Amino acid sequence: MLSQVADRLEQHEIGDWCEAVAGYHSNQMKIKSGDMVVEVKYMTGMGEYDFVFTMVAPVKWRNHWRNECDSVDTDIDRVLDSLNDWIITKEMEENGDM
Repeated sequence: MLSQVADRLEQHEIGDWCEAVAGYHSNQMKIKSGDMVVEVKYMTGMGEYDFVFTMVAPVKWRNHWRNECDSVDTDIDRVLDSLNDWIITKEMEENGDM
């Protein structure tokens, strides 16, 4: 199931600067770029949604962005759009562009 997220990432504009990395457990993966890390968990029927995405690094961004979705390509794309927009906004704030 996580391969679906990796495939969507590769096809999404965010995939130009992020990469999918295997996690320590078979139900986890990470989306990484530099020191930015988003943990993706496949909930295997344990939650309301199939996937949970959580910002875990850098420390100043930890747990400030979280999103969930089902294993539908359009839902995964919506989450990746949200992540992309959030990162752009945070970077603009940190650079004083907002």
